[in-house]
Amino acid sequence: MSKIKQPKKPQEITPEWINYAFSESGICKFGAIQGVKVEPLGPHVKGLLSSICRVKITCEPKEPELPASVVIKFPPEIEQRKNFGNQFHAYERELRFYRELAERSPIKTPKCYFSVMDTENEDYILVLEDAGSCRVGDQLNGLSVNQTKSAVKAISKLHGYWWESTELENLKWMPEENRSSLHAFCDNWKDFSKEHEEVLSDRDIAAGELIAQSGQKIHDLTHKSPRTIIHYDFRADNMMFNKEDEILVVDWQLALRSFGAFDVARAVCGSHHGILEQHHHRELVNLWYEGLLESGVQNYTIENAWDDYRIGIIFSSYVPVVAHHFLSHEGSRGISILQAMIKRIFYAFHECDVLELLK
Repeated sequence: MSKIKQPKKPQEITPEWINYAFSESGICKFGAIQGVKVEPLGPHVKGLLSSICRVKITCEPKEPELPASVVIKFPPEIEQRKNFGNQFHAYERELRFYRELAERSPIKTPKCYFSVMDTENEDYILVLEDAGSCRVGDQLNGLSVNQTKSAVKAISKLHGYWWESTELENLKWMPEENRSSLHAFCDNWKDFSKEHEEVLSDRDIAAGELIAQSGQKIHDLTHKSPRTIIHYDFRADNMMFNKEDEILVVDWQLALRSFGAFDVARAVCGSHHGILEQHHHRELVNLWYEGLLESGVQNYTIENAWDDYRIGIIFSSYVPVVAHHFLSHEGSRGISILQAMIKRIFYAFHECDVLELLK
């Protein structure tokens, strides 16, 4: 490896390095790959905390196990975003999830062919399956009813498998919370509410003020629930669907050992395409709960699930408030996504009576 230059961004990917990666993985002999073509995934497919590209591979004769193309992820080239990701150990988290947990976790993820994790030099690379035949979810347009149900069913299997597992204690590299987000809500709320006052009602503003004053109580509420592995960033842009709306989940940079209902709230309140009434929320929570029972979860009631879901809605509001500086610089699409999240999440606040939990 010392003689082969390791890429730090998509423009530096070479046939020689791709040869090295796949020969190290045992998929082909070194020298079998003749050429590569690096291209973007699409106009709306880019990560806030990563640089991502598709690499098409030329190999003659074709090696049977060698894919025709792969997706490769690096830390972002923008220093501010890379520093933000390093602060949360986002790159190490995702690599270790694929290396240690993905194959035995009952949720579909892209296959990982090769990875590099050099924490000292902050070099992280993931070479992943190209699931280009699937449709990427759209955070702006939102998920359909079937897609939302598919997401809830899939995540319930992950939660059920890791539910209060004794192995969780050994996963020290995966935090129990993104603690700094609790403080960031308070720090950002004033600027956030002023910047987005056109989409925030007086009732929304009052809700945000209460949340900003209730950080410790929210923290305590989230720690009363059973622990499992959660995706944390479980939203439409991190979901891919086949023709039957079966789901493939990507981007595990912010995975936590936390309370499962947060993922459900994140998907439903942040990504569903329409405004939901309380009975719709309850139907989706019931669907998640049924999945937990099928996975063998015990001593957890539907009432527990509903309360945890409402806590998850509160915690979901941290996302647009904390991330609004990033999304506001993503152009008109980023701002539109941010405002869509605000409308959906704050509507759910009132529809599901979540603020009574803070009183």
